[in-house]
Amino acid sequence: MSISEAHQRLLADVVSAGGPYGLVLAGGYALEAHGVVERGHGNLDFATESGEGMDGVVRGLAAALEARGRVVRVGAVGVLSGQLVVGDPRSGEDVGLALHKEAFWQPPELTPYGPALSRADAVGTKVRALYDRGAAVDLIDARAATGHYSLPELEELGRRHAYDAFDLPTLQSRLTGTDFYSDFEFLRYDLPREGVAPLRAWAQHWSDDIAERLLEDGASPDQDEEDET
Repeated sequence: MSISEAHQRLLADVVSAGGPYGLVLAGGYALEAHGVVERGHGNLDFATESGEGMDGVVRGLAAALEARGRVVRVGAVGVLSGQLVVGDPRSGEDVGLALHKEAFWQPPELTPYGPALSRADAVGTKVRALYDRGAAVDLIDARAATGHYSLPELEELGRRHAYDAFDLPTLQSRLTGTDFYSDFEFLRYDLPREGVAPLRAWAQHWSDDIAERLLEDGASPDQDEEDET
């Protein structure tokens, strides 16, 4: 287990305090718990299917954590996500905590880190993140998942968890856009320097693969843009 002690303590408290909301581990740690990736983590992510509004989930969890002696600061809260910063009494460290409303396509699984999204759901939410924001860490995680899923399977998992439409030309643009990230954006997540170029090459390979499939299906990769003009 590579999880830090402060993160491990908060994870245990959130699982216990978040019981009424069925909170389970999500994000990078969920992927790590399933053996998909091992890298640095800046925060903890949890997912819930609770019918309670996100504002209620955040307030309820914050109150429960404060009752355990933690200092909690609530950040931005939206319909589908909420942000908190939680103090660790032992180390004095502040830990970021992100909550997400998700649709569980498979039941959560008990992992060495505790209850977590199923591997498929954890990967799907990460591909969605790549589609939505195209961050360097999302690319790292998506590539790691190719040890378990083909490229079309990754796309389908991302489509399951998409907030809106999930189209291949947009995903393709996200993949090519990662060329503009500095190496530091990858290195900060413990990717070795010699691993940056192969990761960029893999992103280009996925982009090229999408282009080939779109052409085989009779659609130009730029078809959506042409339809709008």
